[in-house]
Amino acid sequence: MAAPDVSIPDAPDTGDTPDVVDPAPPTPEVVATPTPPAAFPSTPDFAAVRAAMPPGIGDHKIFDAYVEGEEPRGIRGLMEDFIGAQSLVGMEKITRPNEKFTEKDWDKFYSELGRPETPDGYDLGDFEPRPESNWDPNLQKAMMQRLHSAGLTNAQMNKTMRDFEEVQYENNERARAYVQSMHDAAERSLRESWGAGYDAMVNGGIRAFKEAFGEDAEAVSQIVLPDGHTIADHPLFVKAFAELAGKFSEDAFTGARPGSGFAWTREQALDIIEQMNNDPHIIEVLATRNHPERKEIQHKRDAAYRTAYPE
Repeated sequence: MAAPDVSIPDAPDTGDTPDVVDPAPPTPEVVATPTPPAAFPSTPDFAAVRAAMPPGIGDHKIFDAYVEGEEPRGIRGLMEDFIGAQSLVGMEKITRPNEKFTEKDWDKFYSELGRPETPDGYDLGDFEPRPESNWDPNLQKAMMQRLHSAGLTNAQMNKTMRDFEEVQYENNERARAYVQSMHDAAERSLRESWGAGYDAMVNGGIRAFKEAFGEDAEAVSQIVLPDGHTIADHPLFVKAFAELAGKFSEDAFTGARPGSGFAWTREQALDIIEQMNNDPHIIEVLATRNHPERKEIQHKRDAAYRTAYPE
């Protein structure tokens, strides 16, 4: 017996194209917006928390700062301090000095803070005093010994040395400025006093200086005075030797010291005469019979004329 035909017949061709249906769009994933953490309150009823603590704990004064004052620190402050305290666990402890400390205790304390064993143990790095500070290495050594005994650490010693050098530098700069102002004032006074004869007076002073010190004149002229100027550059010394030269020159002119090495040459005398004749102040003095400077200037002028125009 033949098996029954169970095949599915083809659908009849009607000529129509079946519609294409687009798949449904995917449903967007819903992402939950995270809720920001609530701000931790600074003082959430810490007074109540403290009151609930067992006796002997809640009434400890350590908690006062968390509940009292204009801005009590509350539980947040307590938490922060607890974290800070925990970070110190295991760290080396340093005994706080007290009135019972012996010299040995102080040495140990200073060493624990970072003081080197001896003054030579300090490292000042690139510390280099400026020449203008007039730094004294012996003073530095003595200071470091004493400051070591006072317990200074390496960092403290560095700052102390650098600050002291800065103070000394500034003080010296102010002193130099003051001395220079006095030096300039003295030189201006000489120029005003000698007028047109200033250069001749200075040259006379130089001759007197060389005559007085001979072959040592150059070395002596370079001696540095406390104000930083050399002898040859100091107005007071210039004035002293210029006046000395004038005195000896006048003595030579009058015959008191014939052949003196301080006497003016004819060329120098002619230069002095020209300068005096063109100096308004000297002209005024000579024209004023009772002027206090007239006699001295007239004497100098006459001496110059006698040298320039000998009989």
